[in-house]
Amino acid sequence: MCFQCNVGWAGNGHTCGMDTDIDGYPDRSLPCMDNDKHCKQDNCVFTPNSGQEDADNDGIGDQCDEDADGDGIKNVEDNCRLVPNKDQQNSDSDSFGDSCDNCPTVPNSDQKDTDNNGQGDACDQDIDGDGIPNVLDNCPKVPNPMQTDRDRDGVGDACDSCPELSNPMQTDVDNDLVGDVCDTNQDTDGDGHQDTRDNCPDIPNSSQLDSDNDGLGDDCDHDDDNDGVSDDYDNCRLIINPNQKDSDANGVGDVCENDFDNDAVMDLIDVCPESAEVTLTDFRAFQTVILDPEGEAQIDPNWVVLNQ
Repeated sequence: MCFQCNVGWAGNGHTCGMDTDIDGYPDRSLPCMDNDKHCKQDNCVFTPNSGQEDADNDGIGDQCDEDADGDGIKNVEDNCRLVPNKDQQNSDSDSFGDSCDNCPTVPNSDQKDTDNNGQGDACDQDIDGDGIPNVLDNCPKVPNPMQTDRDRDGVGDACDSCPELSNPMQTDVDNDLVGDVCDTNQDTDGDGHQDTRDNCPDIPNSSQLDSDNDGLGDDCDHDDDNDGVSDDYDNCRLIINPNQKDSDANGVGDVCENDFDNDAVMDLIDVCPESAEVTLTDFRAFQTVILDPEGEAQIDPNWVVLNQ
């Protein structure tokens, strides 16, 4: 039997203590026999911080520590809030100090890093990390090592809004990601994907999930793994197993017993156990939405990513 503490309390389920900020950690340490991490005292009792991040290891969580990196400079004045830098050196004057700037000599306030290699796009010679320099890459921001370009318009298929019709300018008046030269504006199932580019044009499937990469979306494919066994009878719908072996006779094939989508993440902790393309909820690649582009009546969002 699985025990858990009620809302407003935290612990290992057997021993619980008050959790004022409801972030999964108790206000005071609990005498748990199993030393569960959720029995340790919250390092920010009144501020939610589920990751308990503490950059300077002073016992006070970053979210409530006035000097998170312990360099003697208050967060509000520190240009590297989580990295010690007493000198506050900032070569490019973009609001990020050299110690935490992924392009220390090139201004880039957004710190965007498409390939997550630690080097910001503004100074990365290969933004998408596909091994082809930006100046030679026909899709500099989308990985495409094969550089496939069916319509030979200089824009690779991976980022071409009309991969089969030449449109070097990539004109897209309605900003629907479908170039004007091939935009029919027909979307029979209303899922946001034009019929000519929808892998299930008659069935809504905004995710366009296609597990076996056969060009037919899972929602309208009767054999998602292409193993010759219809989905209605397949005990491992997303993993090839024509023999349908099921040693414990529980209706789930051996090859997908604990990992249904075969993404190497156990179903128990997989946020999308039926999609190998998604395994966890990750807000690090957030995009800031300009809420009031023409004035200052509405303050734009300030994203803060905690616990990865």
